[in-house]
Amino acid sequence: MARNDFLTLKRGEWRIKLKKEYQELLLKLGLENPDNLFRRREARLLDDSQRSNIFSLQVNEGKVVLKEYKPRGIGKAWTDLYRPSKAMREFVLGNRLLKMGISVAEPLAIGEKRNLRLLKKCFLITEELSQAKNLSLYVNSLRPSLSKGKIKEKREFIFKLAESIRDIHDRGFTHGDLNTSHIMVKGNEFYYLDFENARLKRRASDFRWIKDLARLNESMPSYITRTNKLRFYEEYAKGNEAKEKKMRRYLKRIERRTLKKTRNNTKRQNRM
Repeated sequence: MARNDFLTLKRGEWRIKLKKEYQELLLKLGLENPDNLFRRREARLLDDSQRSNIFSLQVNEGKVVLKEYKPRGIGKAWTDLYRPSKAMREFVLGNRLLKMGISVAEPLAIGEKRNLRLLKKCFLITEELSQAKNLSLYVNSLRPSLSKGKIKEKREFIFKLAESIRDIHDRGFTHGDLNTSHIMVKGNEFYYLDFENARLKRRASDFRWIKDLARLNESMPSYITRTNKLRFYEEYAKGNEAKEKKMRRYLKRIERRTLKKTRNNTKRQNRM
């Protein structure tokens, strides 16, 4: 998008950037005073993680998603002195991905609150994907035992997911934390969320796309069988002779990463 498609506002220590076409809607939301956004009574908490809080907010007849990034520890705060915040990086990358035709929740606005360049707060506002289902919930509907129709649906889902991830990797986009919680399913389309650790290059490095596949593999429940996963990897590598030749070796690396992660999680749970 062109620079004149965006509007920049300064409100005290806040610097806000928003899409002009959504200016009226966002000002009704209360963007003029960002500190009040998080105090709105109708703000519904969707997720609370170590890195961010995510809220759903009603505005006019629709909804938007507000992502509040939690501040880094004192030892890491200096890294934000000379670079854009995670919110800004996700906002810019999200708009680039939309322009490329990659399905993401449309970024509408971001805000950064700084004092002497030190980042104190930041947030990102995106559209809410109405009638979309989180992939982790969708996968739960594919638990055994399944009817013939559900088995067919499961296989089609595996192939479509593989095609979608192959497509974004072929375009040079790697997520960095690709798990079932960061993918939404809407009809036959997959939408990618929370890509603050993502990269967009001319070519996705082997390390990055293997990391994506390993992370996704870790997040899949046990009833997604090894046979299902092999079908996924075969479809993912289809049409790429280099990947097809190397896939057996890559699969071992992915499985090793998954086993290591599973053991670490088990040890962590045993300590609790």
